[in-house]
Amino acid sequence: MNARVAGIFLLVALLVFMVAHVVVVVRVGRVAKAMRAGPDASSLAKKLGPMRLVVSLFVPPLAPYYAWALGEGPFAVAWLVTLAVYVVAMTVS
Repeated sequence: MNARVAGIFLLVALLVFMVAHVVVVVRVGRVAKAMRAGPDASSLAKKLGPMRLVVSLFVPPLAPYYAWALGEGPFAVAWLVTLAVYVVAMTVS
């Protein structure tokens, strides 16, 4: 593979991963806020305040964990898939 093509693939994979990460964090924040408002709030939803969401923005493994725990499995899986694509891009480059 051409070095330029590999670099572009790596850049695109990184950007897609970063966007997916931000989407998961925002989605977790919205779901946790909605769950806290309801009568059957889980303990994780009660604990997920703004500071924990900021921490999950900078500590990437927390975002899919929180998503999975709040019942947002497809978002957690999408995050993991984008991470896998990024790792493959790093390996190829």
